[in-house]
Amino acid sequence: MKKKKPEITINPKGPQGNIFFITILAMKAMTVSGASQETKQEFWRNLKECHSYREAVDMIQLYVTIKWEGGAPM
Repeated sequence: MKKKKPEITINPKGPQGNIFFITILAMKAMTVSGASQETKQEFWRNLKECHSYREAVDMIQLYVTIKWEGGAPM
């Protein structure tokens, strides 16, 4: 059985929509849920390869589930 991804809630219209804020919340959620150091290192490597906000958000969602308050960003 596959382990459920941790979940974070983001309001994209406020400062929480900032990719750095999203990244920090994702890392904290991964740590609390018991993600391995290897998984977190893989997350960072993959994040550094992203070239846009949308690409970064899509990549982050491979590791955590993002619930968007008021709808997802454009």
